[in-house]
Amino acid sequence: MCLDTIKEGKLPKWGIGYKVFNFQMRPPMMLGDIIYEIGKVYTDSKNTKIGWGVQYLTGYHIFNTFESANRYAIVTNHAFDDKIVKVRFSKVVAHGTQAHYKKIYDDIVVARTMTLLKEVKMEEIKC
Repeated sequence: MCLDTIKEGKLPKWGIGYKVFNFQMRPPMMLGDIIYEIGKVYTDSKNTKIGWGVQYLTGYHIFNTFESANRYAIVTNHAFDDKIVKVRFSKVVAHGTQAHYKKIYDDIVVARTMTLLKEVKMEEIKC
């Protein structure tokens, strides 16, 4: 998952947002065998840059609103088994949008650290 656009300006130091996971508590399209747990802190310590054109360090892609995370899960056809988790994030390395091809234009932060706070029930919405 890469940002389609990167917004310029000051990045937040920390915040609360929403992360989409699959039924096994892995982010969609995430490689590896980490299973994420509520209540734990996770840090992306890789020194890898990604992105089209403008590059940024890898990190956790976190939606700023529940509605954005919910819409992403539904329009990317993950909703049948996805979970949305409220997270606290910090060490933000980028801010922008992704999934324009699915008509999702909401803000995303890419953070190096996140704490999983609680699972939030998904809602059926009309896209």
